[in-house]
This record gives sequence, C-alpha cells and structure tokens, in this order.
Amino acid sequence: MLAAIIVVATTVIITLLLLDGWSSKSLSAIIGIMIGVILAGGVAVLAGELLHISGFNTNDSETLLLVADNTDCMSKVSCSPGY
Repeated sequence: MLAAIIVVATTVIITLLLLDGWSSKSLSAIIGIMIGVILAGGVAVLAGELLHISGFNTNDSETLLLVADNTDCMSKVSCSPGY
C-alpha cells in the first residue's frame, strides 16, 4: 500500500504543478487527494484484515506454485518447461 501511495503522490504533485503551477489551489488539491487516498487505503487494509482477504485465489496460487516447481522460472527471465 505504501508503494501505491508514493506513486499517487508523485503523479498528483507533478500533474497538478504542471497544469496549474504552484498556488494555494493546487496545494489544497494535492492535500485533499492525498487525504482521500490514505483514507481509502486504510479502509481497504482494514476490510482485508477483518474479512481475511489475501488477494490470492486458492486454485490460481496452487497452479502457479505447480508451474514454478516444474519449470526453471525462479532463476531465469524467460521460463521454459523442464523437459
């Protein structure tokens, strides 16, 4: 979540300063957007913890682990079957 907040902050600051320049209007917009992003991230983390949501589908993660075990994907950039 921290990486997402950093990306949003960087994007918002650069975009608003390029579009509007340094002013009280752009500063208040930056502060408002960042407060909203941080609150939304907090709600998402809280909901994930309360509902025990990890983001992984069990069937998909089992398939990915099986593919990783049967290929040399962990050490190479391009994956090829281990025949």
